[in-house]
Amino acid sequence: MPSDQPSSLTSETLQPKARSVEDRLNEIAVLNERRFRSPLLRELAPEVAKAYMRAPLGPYDDRTARVARAFGRLPLAYKEVVVPLGIDGPYAIARIAEGEPGGLIEETGHYDNYQDAFVAIFESRLNKISK
Repeated sequence: MPSDQPSSLTSETLQPKARSVEDRLNEIAVLNERRFRSPLLRELAPEVAKAYMRAPLGPYDDRTARVARAFGRLPLAYKEVVVPLGIDGPYAIARIAEGEPGGLIEETGHYDNYQDAFVAIFESRLNKISK
């Protein structure tokens, strides 16, 4: 029984839709949210931040250790690192950046104490993840 309605199964509908780069970046952002940011935000209680600020180099309780490990697993591009400017300080914070001279972009501000530099990095990552 022929129908004068066009068939919904055409060669166009049988082909998978081509994805753009933007589509793939959106998919990755959703995965990143699901795998990294959401669980991390559940762990980031004020007491965790206070515990890290008291002892940025450790030892940590379990919850603070999970947060510190999660921040350490961030992608390497534009990750903050502590750079010594002398034998015992001062210290600066730099961001890893491909294509830059030396592979680093130095942030403004110097820290006399190694631990203060780590606290500044933690606060920076905390601000980014909380947005």
